[in-house]
Amino acid sequence: MKSLKDIPYALEYGKSGLLDLHVPAGAINRPVVIVIHGGALREFSKERMEGIANWITEQGWVAVNINYRLLPDHPYPASLEDSLAACRWVRAGNHEELQQHDLGRVALLGASAGGFLALVAGFILGLQHVRAIVSISGPTQPGWYGKDATRERHAPRLFCAPTELVGPDAPPILAVHSRNDKLVAPEESAAIVERMQSAGRSARLYLFDGPGEQHGIWRNTQEPLYLFPHIEDAIADFLRETL
Repeated sequence: MKSLKDIPYALEYGKSGLLDLHVPAGAINRPVVIVIHGGALREFSKERMEGIANWITEQGWVAVNINYRLLPDHPYPASLEDSLAACRWVRAGNHEELQQHDLGRVALLGASAGGFLALVAGFILGLQHVRAIVSISGPTQPGWYGKDATRERHAPRLFCAPTELVGPDAPPILAVHSRNDKLVAPEESAAIVERMQSAGRSARLYLFDGPGEQHGIWRNTQEPLYLFPHIEDAIADFLRETL
């Protein structure tokens, strides 16, 4: 595996505009999975998701693990704008390593708040640009949209909940959630899957009994974090079918 760290996709944002690129050794023409960290849009960084990025690369896919601007210094939708910018950066092949791979097969994968960003960015970009979305414990009705002047300066779609953005070109989604999650209710994942299926779009819900009362998705407690193997298996099956 080749790992290229701290590549700028938005140079003007400093550390927040950096990403890591993980490429399987000797591979060409592989699909790309963009990885988005959680933290309620106000904490953590791409380093938290390095374990997932490594696992993605072990499956034979290219992983792009991104930072984004955080609250409170950068009000929403800065984090969403950055996620969209990173997607477009990848699709444009703005790194020589990416140019050797299949940029027509791009998936988004996020955990917690990153799951929300993956859903909204994927729905805005549509199936033409994103082939699949994985939301792990992602909220679908969060409360960080803002009601002040920042809202007036942006396109209304940036402030829509995922359920409001489901349309005829919505990419297939996998929503992963523990029934015991007390941080984000599993009903939020169920709601987006139901909305997708009602619209005739492909969506599946992977529910499980996770440990504890938080997300219950991590097998370890120190970064980099790794998902439980049964979650990895569900994600791998979904991405193999959709990418």
